[in-house]
Parts: sequence; structure tokens; C-alpha cells
Amino acid sequence: WSECLPYKEEVGGSNPSSPTCFIYVLISISTEQLYIGHTNNIERRLNEHNKGKSISTRNRGPWKLVGYITRDTRSEAMKIEKRLKSFKRSDRVIAYLAKNSD
Repeated sequence: WSECLPYKEEVGGSNPSSPTCFIYVLISISTEQLYIGHTNNIERRLNEHNKGKSISTRNRGPWKLVGYITRDTRSEAMKIEKRLKSFKRSDRVIAYLAKNSD
């Protein structure tokens, strides 16, 4: 999809009629590793990660949501996702997320 689709429920104060992308951070309960991604539906995506439907997170779960940031477009979300993935330490990811969360 080129832009995130409208999310039906109000999450984090977002306007449900406007397109919303979520940049999310998960933590593996078994390995304590972080995973960073973006989606238009956090609940569905977390379920996919926990059911092993994502190759990059398979066999490292279960996964728990640490937090998320919302943006209006996929391109904005991808920029933030790329920035978070560039951080070498997980504590920097968590600090950025805490400072910029909705």
C-alpha cells in the first residue's frame, strides 16, 4: 500500500477518519530483543508476529508491544522506522519512543 489505510478505532488521540500509520516497537519475551516496524493495524500485526507469520520474528517470540508513534502517511512512518533501526542500542530506541509517543 502506498499510504496507510484509515484505522477504524481511535488510538492515541488520532482522528479515526484520517490515514494513520503506526511505528511500533516490540520486545521478545524469550530473547529480550527489540523489533521495529510499521503498520496500519497494531493489534493485527502483533498477532501475526506472535503466530510466526513474519519471517524476521519467527522463533523469537512471544512478542509484547513496548509502544508506538503515529504518523499520517506511510512515508513519514518509514522515515521514523529507519531512524529507529539505525540506533545501535535498545535504550536509545526506548528513549526516543518515550519522548515521541502519542
